Amino acid sequence: MIDVVSVALMKQSDKKTSEKIPEKELMYRAGRAVFELLPVSDSYAVICGKGNNGGDGYVIAQLLHSAGRRVTVYNTSDKTTKTSGYYLQKCIECGVNVVSYENQSFDETVVVDCVFGVGFHGVPIGREAEAIKKINKSGSFVVSVDINSGLDANNGLTELCVKSDLTVAVQAPKPGHYLGSAKDVIKKLAAVDIGIEIDGKPYKLCEKDDFKAVFPERLNNSHKGTYGTAVLLGGCREYSGAVKLANLSLSALKCGCGISRLAVYESIADYVAPYLLESTLCPLKSFDESELEKAFDKAAAVGLGMGFGREDDRTAAVEYALKKLKCPLLIDADGLYALSKIDYRANGNVVITPHIAEFARLSGKTVDELLSDPVGLSAAYAKEHNVVVLLKGASTVITDGDRVFITDTGTPGMATAGSGDVLSGIITGINSQNPSDICLNAACGAFIAGYAGELAEKEKNAVSMTASDTVANIHKAVSYILD
Repeated sequence: MIDVVSVALMKQSDKKTSEKIPEKELMYRAGRAVFELLPVSDSYAVICGKGNNGGDGYVIAQLLHSAGRRVTVYNTSDKTTKTSGYYLQKCIECGVNVVSYENQSFDETVVVDCVFGVGFHGVPIGREAEAIKKINKSGSFVVSVDINSGLDANNGLTELCVKSDLTVAVQAPKPGHYLGSAKDVIKKLAAVDIGIEIDGKPYKLCEKDDFKAVFPERLNNSHKGTYGTAVLLGGCREYSGAVKLANLSLSALKCGCGISRLAVYESIADYVAPYLLESTLCPLKSFDESELEKAFDKAAAVGLGMGFGREDDRTAAVEYALKKLKCPLLIDADGLYALSKIDYRANGNVVITPHIAEFARLSGKTVDELLSDPVGLSAAYAKEHNVVVLLKGASTVITDGDRVFITDTGTPGMATAGSGDVLSGIITGINSQNPSDICLNAACGAFIAGYAGELAEKEKNAVSMTASDTVANIHKAVSYILD
């Protein structure tokens, strides 16, 4: 796993490290590390703002000049910090061409963006905004130092920011390198270690090797019951979801459960049955306790809420599942609507999978509040309600209130009906065979769904792919983890 560090924790760590290593040395290390990653070119523009990020730029410019490269520094402000001012003076003394930015266009082949650092939030204005727009129009190879100027390092929000070919995170990536608009404005991300000791608990970006332990060894002396029964409860007349639910059950099977049982109202059973081959069907007369007990019999994991409807008996069904089930329970879609009506604290074995609007309904926060602090507010909700929150987005946040995982697999082609249902099936299938860590299971499910979606988009395209295309590539995503 890769450490991902919040802005507050990075500032705290930077301050503590500077008690041992002078700030000038840390700034030099940052500039030097970025300099070593720059592509070789005949000309460079380094755009510097007034903060310490600008100081990194002055170090880079000085090193480029010393290496015999043609470089111009463009200052968007006449202000500096004490340490950045030191390196600005070094640039001037060694003969670097330093000019004040006045709405220039950049004809240099490489542009180094050092306008704003990770402390920035809000909307760029004035010369900084003009410089960002000109960088984006330059056609040059753009390198952003630490964070793309104008991109919020905590959440990836932006109204105007630099679009980079390469972003070099100093010491560790920040959440804003993955969340919000990050994937749309960062083509490639690298991180450089400059010796800052992280003074606290970072978030974790998941990699494929982190999930090998999620899948238990498959023994020859085993049978379908060995790997658990995954029960999927959903569907209603308006959303009979025959194909969707079939995909959902298939998702669970492709992720390792031994048996997938699809429980639906008997009134839609005939719509669903023709699409089921490997899964079993459990028609229900109602969602009362006796019927739910039948649906959940011998379940190793349950996923409910997909195409569920919003009648009162659905709320009662969710309450029943929360109180009675000892196995891992995943709640999605209309199940989350029902959950928003319930005052609850779960037993620690529940995963909820909202998108941002669903999470706003659940948490009582506005969408804007959640977007501004998706990690912190997800963790707070998870801790308060004793659940695992999987917050869907361009990258996915998964937290049990203590640990925070981020997965960054996925593709725009997954913005299509049924993708969330596929994800729910994947996680339920994983939970059924290995219920020991449902937070890691949920992160694994998000990783698999996203990677399978990436493979599907390569086969099709982002416009034409459907959720079933993702399902068709789940086995390849699992193989990627197991290899």
